Amino acid sequence: MKETLRQYFKENLLFWAGMMLIILIMGLFLFENGQIETHFLLNSYHSPCMDVCMKVLTTLGSGLPCYVGIVVLIFWFRKGLFILLSQGVAMIITQPLKYTIARPRPLTLLGYENLPNVVDYAIPGGYNSFPSGHVAAIFAFMACLAALLPKKYKAWQLAILVVAVAAAYSRIYLSCHFLEDTLVGAPIGAFSTAIAFMLLYYKEWGECPVYKLRIIHHDGSQS
Repeated sequence: MKETLRQYFKENLLFWAGMMLIILIMGLFLFENGQIETHFLLNSYHSPCMDVCMKVLTTLGSGLPCYVGIVVLIFWFRKGLFILLSQGVAMIITQPLKYTIARPRPLTLLGYENLPNVVDYAIPGGYNSFPSGHVAAIFAFMACLAALLPKKYKAWQLAILVVAVAAAYSRIYLSCHFLEDTLVGAPIGAFSTAIAFMLLYYKEWGECPVYKLRIIHHDGSQS
């Protein structure tokens, strides 16, 4: 299992290294400016085109990954299970944290009147902002896509990472989350994918503990 995890990180180094570098840079930015000022700085520019793009990108963290996983499950069982399991692990980690830590969302903390660039979007209030479940789901899904790329297309992991970061930013743009919510949600989602990979890929197909394939040999015996 340890060897499988090493193989996973080796083959997905571009995605992981890029993600950790971005988290480091944005973490320093957050440390320098503080929670509230950072949120206003990241919301300093809005446009009708950006509003539409952000609303579309944010759906990557809603039910879309699960729908894709179900479709893939029909044609490629283990790959579909990989996507769905990573989403499940991300949810199991984030949901208890959200309601235990109970950090206020931007709308609750700042008030609608103090958010100058709120778009026409159903912004949730409440005290379940940290960490971002949407961002965890986004990065779990995109990390799955990066892992499922054939070896000759691994350079496309950078493009997948760009989409993941843009989708994570949509949560800040729409004032659904603060930056720190996304900075913690992202690695949770990515690590959820690593966990799912270990559970499903550490043995050859047919020996996977989650789904065993019965093979009927020519002599009638089964294995």
